[in-house]
Amino acid sequence: AREACEGAGYGCPFDVVQTPSRGKIAVANRPLAAGATVLEEAPLLLLKLSTRVDEVVMEVASKFAMLSHHTKGELLGLCLASAESKGLEAALNHSQIHEGSLPQGVSLAHMRRVAKVLDCNGFVGAPSRQGPPPPLSLYEDETDGKALQGAVYSLISRFNHSCRPNVSKHFDTEERLSLRTLHEVSEGEELSFSYMRYSDLLRCTAHRQKTLKAGWGFECDCRRCTAAVDDTRAFICACCSVGVVPER
Repeated sequence: AREACEGAGYGCPFDVVQTPSRGKIAVANRPLAAGATVLEEAPLLLLKLSTRVDEVVMEVASKFAMLSHHTKGELLGLCLASAESKGLEAALNHSQIHEGSLPQGVSLAHMRRVAKVLDCNGFVGAPSRQGPPPPLSLYEDETDGKALQGAVYSLISRFNHSCRPNVSKHFDTEERLSLRTLHEVSEGEELSFSYMRYSDLLRCTAHRQKTLKAGWGFECDCRRCTAAVDDTRAFICACCSVGVVPER
């Protein structure tokens, strides 16, 4: 099933496609030039994060309670983390929060589902006044003592991760997130970006898989991860200039 990307505006260059095994994905509906803007979107949910577990959980609960009924439905309809991550779900499981301490209309059952949604789809980083947020998993422990913000986006959450992405992320001063193509993209090609920092893309497959499993709760099956040789980390053969020599 193919859906037009409602909310992205007229002339949206991608469709949201339902797949049998990978859920909803974003697919280019026309050829795209390098550097083309694919989408600009404001967050569904914006969070101020703390290093204290209970404060993180209560911040999420209070911000979720303030959302409209429609926006709550959008948020809860996003992809769920398939395994427990070290993010909000782990924080919720280790917190002292009980049903009676949550805002009116928010239950622990709500919070468990919200936790899985945020752990799968969230971004976290320094507020824009300190520079654009890096692409980290929600609550990843690399803060250097800075204040942090977390954000979740609706349509952007339909874009899968790839260790060989064709789209890059750009944050502006209002926490809007835009996606732009890294190179030419063909009609019908899936659009994907890296959930990890770009420096992590330079690491070996085992490191990338470990990072994704810990931060987002899934194992990557992109073409780079499933290839017999990771040609991104290989060298062009000095003899034939065609083949590649894998790292040892």
